[in-house]
Amino acid sequence: NERAFVSYGEIRRYIAMVDTNLFVYAEKSDPTPLYTIPFSDLIASKEDPNRPDFYSHTVSPEANVGLPFSNKTKGCLDTVLLRDSSMKILYQIVFDRLETEEGIADIFVSAVDSKRERKR
Repeated sequence: NERAFVSYGEIRRYIAMVDTNLFVYAEKSDPTPLYTIPFSDLIASKEDPNRPDFYSHTVSPEANVGLPFSNKTKGCLDTVLLRDSSMKILYQIVFDRLETEEGIADIFVSAVDSKRERKR
């Protein structure tokens, strides 16, 4: 079986980080979030696109090279996985490097980790 995949356009959302919460919006101009994600107890890690987690989804896959399990996320997208203490994926956040600053996924992981460290 191929890895599960979705189109970036289908799942595209905008996030704002405030204290230990992510506010998730459908559009940049929305006055209220669709939902919030408290992340003070979550572990953030950037996913290696060449060795994706078995349980994550491939977002906007590149052209298939014909090998089983070979579809991988488009090269301009960086994926961050938010896991609980048992390492189960709770949320998958994808950053488009064409629309954001370079290194934003690493900045996001550092910010989540620093908020988590302060809670201890």
